[in-house]
This record gives sequence, C-alpha cells and structure tokens, in this order.
Amino acid sequence: IAIDIDAAKVEKARRNARIYGVAVDFVVGDALVLLKTLRADVCFLSPPWGGPGYGEDFRLEAIDVQGVDGFGLLRLAAAGAPR
Repeated sequence: IAIDIDAAKVEKARRNARIYGVAVDFVVGDALVLLKTLRADVCFLSPPWGGPGYGEDFRLEAIDVQGVDGFGLLRLAAAGAPR
C-alpha cells in the first residue's frame, strides 16, 4: 500500500510501478489518518526530513508532519506493520 496526500505524486508512483512491473495498491489520502487502521507487511516512511544538510544535526523529534514528530511517525508505522 502506498499513501500520499498529493494525487499528482500518487499518479507518478503508479506510473513507475507499471513501468517496473510492481504490484502496489495506491491510496490518495492522509497517511496520519489511514495508518491508524491499515495493516501491511512493510511500512516505508518518507516524510520531509529538512533538506540536504539534515545529516549534521538530524533529530527525530525535529520532524513535524501536521504536529506529529518523527517518533510519532515511527509509532504509527510500527502499529501498521507490527511484524
């Protein structure tokens, strides 16, 4: 399952999946809402990390996605893909 709130990004990902022959269920929606109820084998997160210089002072608590920090995102992912 691939989730993005941006329909244009989902369409680009859908096209790439077709090109590479990968089976993916795409959903346009808010991952912060959907991850509370979806279950999957794997959960890959790609939030906005803060730019190319983030590696020098990267901190999970500094990530802010609609008021949820990096630790909160990891908790959502772990709940959705508990294995």
